[in-house]
Amino acid sequence: MGLLRGASQDEVYDGVRTEPQRATRLGIDADTVSEWRSLDFYSVIETNENVPSLMANMLKLAKQYPHVAHEKVSDSIRLGTKRQNQCPLPEKF
Repeated sequence: MGLLRGASQDEVYDGVRTEPQRATRLGIDADTVSEWRSLDFYSVIETNENVPSLMANMLKLAKQYPHVAHEKVSDSIRLGTKRQNQCPLPEKF
């Protein structure tokens, strides 16, 4: 279901917001693809005008830079809730 929902440009972790963020819970806040699109989610599996899907681009990148299973993630990869999160549109990947 999450794959059909897609991605959103909304920040997930924003510790400085003063108002509640709109909930986007799978199976609760929307059920259909059109409902998710009305909540500003976009497809990660569809292609547009000769632009590969976001998922295809991510899989290609993963093959170019494979991660060794059970190996510590490199310190050059920033993890945690204070990093700048990104989920680009397919055409900006």
